[in-house]
Amino acid sequence: MKKKTSQNLFLIEVIANSRLPFSRAALKRFVIRLTKSLQFRQAHLNIFFVKDAAMRRWHLKLMGKNSTTDVLSLSQWTPKGRSREPNPLNSLGDVIVCLDEAKRQAKKNKCSYKEEVFRYITHGLLHCVGYDDVKPKDPKKMWTLQEKLLKKCI
Repeated sequence: MKKKTSQNLFLIEVIANSRLPFSRAALKRFVIRLTKSLQFRQAHLNIFFVKDAAMRRWHLKLMGKNSTTDVLSLSQWTPKGRSREPNPLNSLGDVIVCLDEAKRQAKKNKCSYKEEVFRYITHGLLHCVGYDDVKPKDPKKMWTLQEKLLKKCI
């Protein structure tokens, strides 16, 4: 008999002071599909939704850049066998999404605001689990996977 995976093994915490372009239930369904697509059977993820001013402060504090950006990630995940300390919730990390930037880019890219926000969540989560888009060949690999996951999970 095959064991059913319970959704309660996925803890998605959402912090938002602004109106989101989707319900929290839709967001949680998306993130659960996304983490399952990445082969996680359980996971904990914090998602913060902020405006430009807050993102500018975070970007300066974390990256030393005095500008807004689309998404920032703070990974807490370590692959099996490399863990320095116990991570019983399988915490993947924190993803900070800039809603103002998502609105601007959605117009520019001719896609929905919801899709752009979900794209940022996908991108941030990929960073949390070890993907990089800094090295010359890495962006194409990461962005291809990002778009594939986005279309599959949205």
